[in-house]
Amino acid sequence: MKINRLDRVRSVTRAACLALMLTGCASSSVDSQNSSHDGQSQRAGTTSLDAAISGPQRSDKARARDVYRQPRETLLFFDVYPAQAVLEIAPGGGWYTDILAPYLRDAGLLCEAQYLSTSADLAAEDYATDAAYQRKLADAPAMYGKVVVGTLNAGRFAGFDAHDRFDRVLTFRNIHNWIKDGQIDANLGAFYGALKRA
Repeated sequence: MKINRLDRVRSVTRAACLALMLTGCASSSVDSQNSSHDGQSQRAGTTSLDAAISGPQRSDKARARDVYRQPRETLLFFDVYPAQAVLEIAPGGGWYTDILAPYLRDAGLLCEAQYLSTSADLAAEDYATDAAYQRKLADAPAMYGKVVVGTLNAGRFAGFDAHDRFDRVLTFRNIHNWIKDGQIDANLGAFYGALKRA
């Protein structure tokens, strides 16, 4: 199926609008959550985030990307705390998993949804990365043993119950793939459904 320029612009516009709506819906949850966090728990969360970022589970290659990806600032911007339920979409090799897994391990929940493309060609490209990711988690159960891994395909989650369950839904550098795959609307709708209601 060939997507023309106007269809692509419409998809991107819908995605941007939905992202803004998700932000607005989440803001009341963020406000109520922020009011329940006192300064001490926020400092403790920041301290454990720093420990997760500097932990031995992260490779030197991953750390070298910190200057560009700014993981501390990014996760603080998204108001991620260690007692939250977080869903990461399309973790790839696990760059953020290496930070989120230890950060959420003791008091929170981390679910990872590997994206299964509706295109056989794109799915084949992701197979090796997804298999390596699964091995990485299996090889370090002390670090990743509480991570729940499922899938996302055509806007549907499998492997865990996602409905009205998560404080945050995160994805990094993936929107363009879902536009190309024709699944942007279905996927963003699924993310919205996964967020806890205020």
